[in-house]
Amino acid sequence: MKTAQRFLIIFIVAAILVSTYLFGIAWGRDHPAGVRAPAANGQVFTSIEAPGNVVTYVGGDFTRLGDQNRNRLASYSVKTGNVTAFDPNVNGRVETIEIRNNVIYIGGLFNAVNGVERNGWAALNDQGQLLSWTADPPGRV
Repeated sequence: MKTAQRFLIIFIVAAILVSTYLFGIAWGRDHPAGVRAPAANGQVFTSIEAPGNVVTYVGGDFTRLGDQNRNRLASYSVKTGNVTAFDPNVNGRVETIEIRNNVIYIGGLFNAVNGVERNGWAALNDQGQLLSWTADPPGRV
């Protein structure tokens, strides 16, 4: 194979990988039941299915998920693909989500959740209400 052909193939593969990351092309993945994840109007950096595989939580740098306004954190039904009522207001990018004992922990580049100061870390219940747990990391999470 000629060097120019190899370069072209590598360039195309790299372009696909970069566009998948930047534009969330892979985000519209199918769930086992064939339900598509709703599209976000910005980057999705993290997702996690809740225990029981009923709801998927997504975080990133978006303000809409599907046809609903959602500020950087949202959830949708795995069974229907519909955005749920979970609607916390995060004022900056969400980069990680973890669920432990029915508590949703988020981390990222934000300093408030639901209007309450949180320095890059927060804990919420499954209704989107901020919990009293807080952390104060020394730098970026």
